[in-house]
Amino acid sequence: MNAIGLLVVIAICATTAAVADPPLGGLICPCEVTSFDIYLDGGTLGGRIVDANGISWGFCLDGRMQVMSSAADEEHVPPKPRAFFLGAEHPDHLGARPLDIYGDEELSLLAALHSWVERVLPLDQFKTARSEYRACTNAQQRQDLLRSHEFTDEQARALWIDSVVQWRRESILKAGKHE
Repeated sequence: MNAIGLLVVIAICATTAAVADPPLGGLICPCEVTSFDIYLDGGTLGGRIVDANGISWGFCLDGRMQVMSSAADEEHVPPKPRAFFLGAEHPDHLGARPLDIYGDEELSLLAALHSWVERVLPLDQFKTARSEYRACTNAQQRQDLLRSHEFTDEQARALWIDSVVQWRRESILKAGKHE
């Protein structure tokens, strides 16, 4: 999928039509992200997304700790990107299947998440807060920001997901993939 293809997916999502091909399960927008949490396994992020038909999917971004070999440490080999999973809220849970890194299904999931963030925190109203949240370097800074703006739980979840989506999009661009 190229940049035009991704824009088409985002545009389709914004108009409540089908977002993805059947492999993603026919996710229909608008979607709601009903939960999003971090696991204590090194940083896996997992949640649930519910589409316009009430169908719920677990999804996650693998953040489990990995042991690097001493050879890799010596060569300073950058770590490979982590996979998103669909079907469960953690890669180890039953039903979790990895999405191709930077593949069409991952881009469709990112588009659906981005569409939800835009409905909850429209960029024209929350640009500064979204930028400030992404600039936070630790959990305490994030909590202080959330308290100072008195965000709802849903808005806090949207800020977190926005930072993940933007981070992944930046890594896609750096890798020269798709967008």
